[in-house]
Amino acid sequence: MRKRSVYAWSVALICFIVLMIITPAIPQSQDYHNFADQRTFLGIPNALNVISNFPFLIIGLIGLVLCHYGNYFKL
Repeated sequence: MRKRSVYAWSVALICFIVLMIITPAIPQSQDYHNFADQRTFLGIPNALNVISNFPFLIIGLIGLVLCHYGNYFKL
Protein backbone atom coordinates (compact mmCIF):
# COMPACT_ATOMS: atom_id res chain seq x y z
CA MET A 1 0.00 0.00 0.00
CA ARG A 2 2.87 2.38 0.73
CA LYS A 3 4.31 2.02 -2.78
CA ARG A 4 0.92 2.85 -4.25
CA SER A 5 0.59 5.95 -2.08
CA VAL A 6 4.05 7.21 -3.06
CA TYR A 7 3.20 6.62 -6.72
CA ALA A 8 -0.10 8.55 -6.41
CA TRP A 9 1.60 11.50 -4.69
CA SER A 10 4.37 11.51 -7.31
CA VAL A 11 1.88 11.61 -10.17
CA ALA A 12 -0.08 14.39 -8.46
CA LEU A 13 3.09 16.42 -7.91
CA ILE A 14 4.21 16.03 -11.52
CA CYS A 15 0.74 17.07 -12.77
CA PHE A 16 0.83 20.11 -10.49
CA ILE A 17 4.28 21.16 -11.70
CA VAL A 18 3.28 20.76 -15.36
CA LEU A 19 0.13 22.82 -14.81
CA MET A 20 2.12 25.58 -13.09
CA ILE A 21 4.57 25.71 -16.00
CA ILE A 22 1.97 25.84 -18.79
CA THR A 23 -0.51 28.19 -17.07
CA PRO A 24 0.09 31.88 -17.83
CA ALA A 25 0.51 34.37 -15.00
CA ILE A 26 -2.68 36.01 -13.78
CA PRO A 27 -2.42 39.81 -13.88
CA GLN A 28 -3.22 41.56 -10.61
CA SER A 29 -4.22 45.15 -10.02
CA GLN A 30 -1.96 47.23 -7.76
CA ASP A 31 -5.13 48.22 -5.86
CA TYR A 32 -5.15 44.69 -4.45
CA HIS A 33 -2.48 45.76 -1.97
CA ASN A 34 -4.58 48.68 -0.73
CA PHE A 35 -5.82 46.88 2.38
CA ALA A 36 -8.67 48.13 4.55
CA ASP A 37 -6.53 48.40 7.69
CA GLN A 38 -3.34 50.33 6.95
CA ARG A 39 -2.23 50.77 10.57
CA THR A 40 0.95 49.29 12.01
CA PHE A 41 0.83 47.46 15.36
CA LEU A 42 3.94 46.05 17.05
CA GLY A 43 5.86 46.54 13.81
CA ILE A 44 3.33 44.55 11.76
CA PRO A 45 2.08 46.54 8.74
CA ASN A 46 -1.65 46.14 7.97
CA ALA A 47 -1.88 44.61 11.44
CA LEU A 48 -5.52 43.52 11.68
CA ASN A 49 -5.47 42.07 8.17
CA VAL A 50 -2.47 39.95 9.18
CA ILE A 51 -3.37 39.09 12.78
CA SER A 52 -6.89 38.00 11.84
CA ASN A 53 -5.36 35.03 9.98
CA PHE A 54 -3.68 33.68 13.13
CA PRO A 55 -6.61 31.38 14.07
CA PHE A 56 -6.40 29.77 10.61
CA LEU A 57 -2.71 29.07 11.25
CA ILE A 58 -3.48 27.42 14.59
CA ILE A 59 -6.27 25.23 13.16
CA GLY A 60 -4.05 24.26 10.22
CA LEU A 61 -1.23 23.24 12.55
CA ILE A 62 -3.63 21.19 14.67
CA GLY A 63 -4.82 19.46 11.49
CA LEU A 64 -1.26 18.67 10.43
CA VAL A 65 -0.46 17.24 13.85
CA LEU A 66 -3.60 15.07 13.77
CA CYS A 67 -2.76 13.81 10.30
CA HIS A 68 0.86 13.07 11.16
CA TYR A 69 0.65 11.55 14.62
CA GLY A 70 -2.87 10.21 14.56
CA ASN A 71 -2.64 8.86 11.00
CA TYR A 72 -6.06 10.42 10.61
CA PHE A 73 -6.47 9.76 6.88
CA LYS A 74 -4.76 6.34 6.88
CA LEU A 75 -2.28 7.36 4.17
